[in-house]
Amino acid sequence: MTRTIAKRKNGSRRVSDKPDQKQVTEQHHAEYCDINAMMRKYHRTGMLPQCTASPVYGDFTMADDYLTMQTRIADAQADFMKLPAEIRQRFKNDPAELLRFLENDNNAQEAAELGLIPERVNEPPTPSGTVKTPPEASQGPLRANEPEAVKASD
Repeated sequence: MTRTIAKRKNGSRRVSDKPDQKQVTEQHHAEYCDINAMMRKYHRTGMLPQCTASPVYGDFTMADDYLTMQTRIADAQADFMKLPAEIRQRFKNDPAELLRFLENDNNAQEAAELGLIPERVNEPPTPSGTVKTPPEASQGPLRANEPEAVKASD
């Protein structure tokens, strides 16, 4: 790269850089990308250039914003780095590998052995026809702004 510094009449300097090698830019796309060429074609045919990509439709109202997703990625990376080196090596030092492993229910036993998830405690099945409900005291007292509880006999 050749740098040229020229002093102007007003005392300021003009700096210009010129590459030593010839730059190669693909010019065969120039006509296709030129808005004037597009408008000439439109006036001639009445058709604008068509986009070949398929549009993506969906309900993205529940999707998180970019900053939130970047924060989640950074948190996942930090949590992954807290794991012992042997476990990180098992997943090729890639947090995405670990997440794919944990998403598969068939890997629950191995994940518990590695200490990644707590071991499952087998609860005895409830007899058919009975439903476990929390005791009355665990429901908490009624507050002043809540409607009164309806008795079962009403």
